[in-house]
Amino acid sequence: MKSFFWQLKLGNLSCSSIPNLQGTWVGKIHSSYNNSDYDGIILYVRQTWSAINIQLRATSSISNSTMAAVNTLDSSEATLKYEYVNEPSTRSLSTMSMHRGSANLRLSPDDKFIEGDYFNGRGRQTFGEMKFTLITRKYINRDEAIRQYNQIHNT
Repeated sequence: MKSFFWQLKLGNLSCSSIPNLQGTWVGKIHSSYNNSDYDGIILYVRQTWSAINIQLRATSSISNSTMAAVNTLDSSEATLKYEYVNEPSTRSLSTMSMHRGSANLRLSPDDKFIEGDYFNGRGRQTFGEMKFTLITRKYINRDEAIRQYNQIHNT
């Protein structure tokens, strides 16, 4: 039961100060690598009262969180901080290798957007900005997520 009640809201009243980030998010990344923009990035967040897991899917790699936390104490905006391991797909550039990194994302007051920064350490040394739109609280496939994202953003 405790994995359900923390999500409940009645107007502005909530059973918990922890925001519900669970679901499928779609967005963009701007990377310092070649000063490039990458669209159609999927962020899956699986969340319960006591655990949170993040998976980021791009066309050339998948990142899985190794640890994550939601911070609600230090600012008026909730932040999601996580560390990840990125594994390139077979379609990625030959210069891309498995690497670790971290991300710090801020949740918008309306809980519909999450944005912030990331950086990669050892070997990769890239950094950038990310911005995602919440598509649904469910986990949906990439094609459906992109279709709904395009409807929201009229592209």
